[in-house]
Amino acid sequence: MTAPLPGDRIAGPPPDRMLPIAPAAPGPRPAPRARLDLHGLIHGSYWDLPGAAPAPPGRTPEVIALPGPVAPPPADAPRIDDARILSPGVMMLEAPDMRLLVEHGARVTLDAPAMSGDLTRLVIGYAAGTLLLHQLGRMPFHAAAAAGPAGAVLLLGDGGAGKSTLATMLARRGMALVGDDMIALAVGEAEGAPGGKIGLHRSMRTAKLWRDSAAAAGGGGVEIAGLEKTVLSWDAPGPDIAFPAPLRAIIQLGWLHPSDAAPEVTRVAPLRALPLMRAAVARAALIGPLGLEALYLRRAAGILASVPFFTLNRPRNFAMADAALDLVAACVETPERF
Repeated sequence: MTAPLPGDRIAGPPPDRMLPIAPAAPGPRPAPRARLDLHGLIHGSYWDLPGAAPAPPGRTPEVIALPGPVAPPPADAPRIDDARILSPGVMMLEAPDMRLLVEHGARVTLDAPAMSGDLTRLVIGYAAGTLLLHQLGRMPFHAAAAAGPAGAVLLLGDGGAGKSTLATMLARRGMALVGDDMIALAVGEAEGAPGGKIGLHRSMRTAKLWRDSAAAAGGGGVEIAGLEKTVLSWDAPGPDIAFPAPLRAIIQLGWLHPSDAAPEVTRVAPLRALPLMRAAVARAALIGPLGLEALYLRRAAGILASVPFFTLNRPRNFAMADAALDLVAACVETPERF
């Protein structure tokens, strides 16, 4: 690895992270300002991310996230959507006026001097976090999640399925909003899962909602230039949850018609749930090019062997939200009902 960065160092990598990190750009580099516990990784970050928990005292950062110059990618670097694969373990995201370099699950460099602070924090927390977890083989999910004393729930679904809204409404009911957009699981004892089973890592405790959904969830939030949605940062005390929180249910969300139809829960056998899990992986188009198909199949099968999977279909009607929330609570607290 390179020499320690100013003001911090990165913890030594496990065997699957031994590829060398590219040398930092010449010239002075800012030092990390915050130590954060995020997606199961301890971050030494230049940015204090909204809703992210502080790292436990004495923990050495496993990831360093700093601003700095990022060179344009080679023209022949494989491109998947807005991601470039530069070499094994090195990826870049490109957008107008932004380059984000993520190296070997251990270092993040953001070159976006004109980007607003709020949008920068979302990019570092979620976009960079997704690539870090792929590089570590941790299978990040495009999902939302909430946790309570009985355990945690992972909410899956297509864009517009209401994952963020439902998770925020669960927080208004007394659960803890774990996060939205990208969620990381702890699988087995090596990743700190409770009882060596499946757990849910801390995320940023933020949710991106359409304005009507934000109003239905209780209002508040901020508007961020460049985003169509309102971003809520949930700072209510909520229950005292130890993380990784035990994962008790995975729920795939869908819609019912007509608008007054009663919500319905169905339990799904693990074999039938496997393709739904694969489809819910964040930036799933990267799985094949990164050679992760077999690893993620084994990981998903292990998760489904321990955690029940359900579908929840409900009408597009906020008046029926309480009935849907009751069913989510039942899936977590008494899954044997279904």
